[in-house]
Amino acid sequence: MTSRAFSSIIGNGFLPAVLATLLWSSAFVSARYLLGGTPQRIDPMSLVCYRFLIGAGVIFAIARLRGEPLKLHSIREAVETILVALLLYFLMSFLFFLGQPSVSATTSALFIESGPGLIVIAWNLLRGRKTTRTEIVAIGLGVLGCMLVLNIITVNGIHYDFTSLAGQLFLLAAAISWVAGSVRGQQLMRRSNWLPLTGWSQLIAAGMMLPWMGIFHDQLIFPCEFGAWNAVVVMGIFPSALAFIAWSYAMPRMELWKLSLIQNLTPVFTLAGAWLLLGEQLSALNFLGVALVLSAVAITVLPQKQP
Repeated sequence: MTSRAFSSIIGNGFLPAVLATLLWSSAFVSARYLLGGTPQRIDPMSLVCYRFLIGAGVIFAIARLRGEPLKLHSIREAVETILVALLLYFLMSFLFFLGQPSVSATTSALFIESGPGLIVIAWNLLRGRKTTRTEIVAIGLGVLGCMLVLNIITVNGIHYDFTSLAGQLFLLAAAISWVAGSVRGQQLMRRSNWLPLTGWSQLIAAGMMLPWMGIFHDQLIFPCEFGAWNAVVVMGIFPSALAFIAWSYAMPRMELWKLSLIQNLTPVFTLAGAWLLLGEQLSALNFLGVALVLSAVAITVLPQKQP
């Protein structure tokens, strides 16, 4: 690949978006350590609040090192930032928190990683925008690939969790909130001060979580181990601060369907991490799913014919 081509895929947002999904997948080990034990080392609400607080601090520090002022430019900009914080950070996380405990992990991943692509198609139809065959094929390949990666489709049939309708509705609402937040974020992150705006979005989202933590205070778990706090800090730096910096850079530079499609890489990266770090065995259908997801993502960097 030439230096010009490499610069192009950075400039068009592709590599930063892939980097964001890679960093989000790194949350798998930390989240499993923090939330998967008995008893849990921290509750999900506190984890969301802490990760965004730490993430905001890291982003603000990077912005200051770059010599960027942190203040917002106008009331309108503040309102837009609050809206992105509500949809893309707080509401998506909170709805996911409500839905995830009552459904399987694979169902949660399918909704959050593959759901946005299907929602984007529905969004385009509602707006009367023509959806191209390329978009439909790419998103279809991505969804099918994710179902194979997540073992929803195996040689023994389809394994889908139908037990909790309420949980699935919460996850669907979380995916819709993610898409709506990305739509607003595409506009907001076109501003020259996109980096401080990303930090403000995370700080505001952490603040939005505080009232709910007060309401459900009896469910809060304060981490008492050094290892637990270390894992929280890791989540605050990598899948929160650095991942969302990359995502904020990519949002205004890529079409929404391409952004949603790249999210399908998250379970692929998670699967690779489970294989390399945890020794989990992969099936032939898992490898087929990886190939389908990679094929779908490759479509996002190919030149598109104008409709």
